[in-house]
Amino acid sequence: MADPLLRIEALHSGYGDAAVLHGIDLAITEGSAVALLGRNGAGKSTLLKTILNAGPRVTAGRILLGGRDIAPLAPDARARAGLMLVPEDRRIFPHITVAENIALGAHAARPGVKPMTMDEIWALFPALVPFAARAGYALSGGQQQMVAVARGVIARPRLLLLDEPVEGLAPVIVDQMAAEIRRLHRDHGLTVLVTEQNLSFARAVTDQVHLIDSGQLVYSGSWAEFDADPSLKTRYLAV
Repeated sequence: MADPLLRIEALHSGYGDAAVLHGIDLAITEGSAVALLGRNGAGKSTLLKTILNAGPRVTAGRILLGGRDIAPLAPDARARAGLMLVPEDRRIFPHITVAENIALGAHAARPGVKPMTMDEIWALFPALVPFAARAGYALSGGQQQMVAVARGVIARPRLLLLDEPVEGLAPVIVDQMAAEIRRLHRDHGLTVLVTEQNLSFARAVTDQVHLIDSGQLVYSGSWAEFDADPSLKTRYLAV
């Protein structure tokens, strides 16, 4: 059997002396769409940032991408190896245009991989076309999120990491975002790992679900298996 696209083995990480993740084991196969669910503070964002080497410090364990241990790689090198993170706070540059914000993501393309053209991006995100020349600061939250996702996919990453992509967005924008992510996964074969507290959105865009609690994975399975055990939602997701 081929190695998974991403394999995480006995991973411990945190910030300074504060440990957040405790022995995470996770495997993501190429072409899959996976949800990581948990309460605020459970460790979801820390895991995504650890995968990209974007802040947390690994104290034990391994992260392998395509069978390669990526521990020595800086964040930019991990991006050029095929990882792309769309952060919870979007990080849209306020004084350049939508088109310029998106085009920046093309610099993370892997060697030998041609980034998407802007025409391809507009076809994927038609709602952004009228705002192509608008400055980042003049966008709504939903528009900023679409720009962040478009910037994340323009380099054709192997794995797209989405951190709370619909937090605080209006329901109509949530539905629109779900349609865009589904299309990227279905038509472009994009592998997706998404952290989310919106269960309906997570269910709409993924096939597998993992639960994290206090920095440990406590459940892995399909949505059908998750639904068959209502106690999981009560124990690990209820506020």
